[in-house]
Formats: sequence, C-alpha cells, structure tokens
Amino acid sequence: RVTAHYTQIILRQAYKVVGSADFLGNPVGLLTNLGTGVQDFFFEPAKGIVKGPKDFGIGIATGTSSLAKKTVFSVFNTAEKLTGTLASFGETLTFDDEYQRQRNITKQRKAKHIGEGLAYGVKDFGTGIYEGITGVVKAPLKETQKGGGALGFFKGLGKGLTGMVTKPVVGAIDLVSRTAEGIKNTSETQDPNQNRKRPPRWIPSSQILTTYNLKKSEGQELLKTVDTGKFSNSCYVFHVNLDKDTILIGSITHIILLSKSLLPLGEQWDVTWIEEISRIKDLKLSEKLIDLVINPVSGNTRTRSLTCSS
Repeated sequence: RVTAHYTQIILRQAYKVVGSADFLGNPVGLLTNLGTGVQDFFFEPAKGIVKGPKDFGIGIATGTSSLAKKTVFSVFNTAEKLTGTLASFGETLTFDDEYQRQRNITKQRKAKHIGEGLAYGVKDFGTGIYEGITGVVKAPLKETQKGGGALGFFKGLGKGLTGMVTKPVVGAIDLVSRTAEGIKNTSETQDPNQNRKRPPRWIPSSQILTTYNLKKSEGQELLKTVDTGKFSNSCYVFHVNLDKDTILIGSITHIILLSKSLLPLGEQWDVTWIEEISRIKDLKLSEKLIDLVINPVSGNTRTRSLTCSS
C-alpha cells in the first residue's frame, strides 16, 4: 500500500518534471503563465466592479495588460528555449572546441530588452557566418600545427567544411533565440528581484573571502567579459579610470588598456593594447601620469606613458 501510494504521487508529479524541461520549451511554464494571465483578465475587473465604475475600468486595464504581458512572455520564453536547444545541438556538430567555448561565454550575457536581443542576435549570426567561412582555412592549419601532418590537414579540412555549414545555421538560430529572449524580457513579467543588483564578488588569487568590494567586483566583471571573454580565466588585480572612455586594467598575467566604443544600441569596451606582466620592468606613478617601462623582445627598453585625468 505504501509503495502504491508513492507510485501514484510520482506519476502525478512526473508530468511537471518532464513538462518543465527546457529542451521541450517548458510547456508547463507556458500553460501556467497563460493561465495566470487569463485569470487576471477576468479577476481584476471583477474585483474592481465591487468597488465602483472607476476601479472596474482600472481592473479591465490591469487584467488586459497582465494577459498581454504574460502571453508574450510565455510564447517567447518557449521559443527561446526551443531554439536554444536546437542551437546547442548544432554547436556540438561543429566539432570546434574553441568556437563552442566562445559561444558559451557569449550566451552568459543576457538581452535585457528587444533592442539588445536583436543586436546580440545579429552579432551572433555574423559571427556564425565569419567562423564558418574562415574555419575552412583555420581548421586545417590548426590541426597541421599540432603535428598531425597530412592526416591532420584533412582532419581539419573536414572540420572546416562541416563548420562552414553548421556555424551559419547555428548563428541563424541564435538570431531567432536572442530576439525571442529580448522580446521576452521586454515584457517585464519576470520577478524584478531576480535581476542582479551588483556584480559577482571579487575573490583574490589567494582564494581568501574578503569584505565585498564594489570597485574590484566591477573591475573583475569587466575583465572577464571584455573581448568576448578572452580573459575570463584571468585573475583581476586592479583597474584605473584614466578618463571616462579609457580604463587601464591589470590581471596577474597582463596589463590591458581598454577604450569605450559607442554602438547603435549601447556601448562596449575594446582592447587597445595589451602587455604581459613579465615584460613590465617598472611602473611609475605620479598625480596625472602612469609610466610603464617595458622590456621588449629585442632592442632597447621602451616606456609607455598614460595620462590620468582623475
């Protein structure tokens, strides 16, 4: 009897577990949100009519708005998850570990609204086309440089030709998925408390937990997200705002100068130059000037001066 009882409970709950799976588009979430929207559509006016004509009108507006927002959220949330599943499957067919790593880093940045979603989607689509075309050349060279010889060349050629087909397709699916993500988040039906209030905590290379430091946390996030996550595994040390459009940032391995670029739908930080810490012979600080004395690979020592306006 106990076994039968728990078997019935498991069977009754199984549909929720399976139906909430992202690879199926979370149909349970879709129906739940739609149901809540329909409920608000009828409940809000009914609640208002008890109080008076004015509250009845407000209830109609509130209920209609809730139904519209939750319908948009539900439909595009499902579309995002389904297309994301297809894109992830296509990504594995590229057999390109570096491409997959870069794409996973890019996906960590979520679109907050339809404008960002469209911008990210177009960028991902362009990246897919570019990587697909250039991969035909880069993949054979990469495999040959690993010491694969002729066999490595043809192995890389196979990867390149496969990627020439799959990467643009993945980019096209990402365009749809990112746009759906932006539309979904524009509907603003998510709990506002789910949005991050501050950057992830900065933890020094010693791995000792310290008091939260906003400036260092912001610097760490900037280091890990710049240049599509190229320095995501680097350990942040410091950063200095040279002016409103220029930042000098340091990790345990590199000194990097970043400059701000304005885009139609936002801004981004680009790497202007980069030096390895091992080549920095000396760093001289004054009130308005930072001098980096650099040991070159060959020739004389050189100095790079940076003006600080703050």
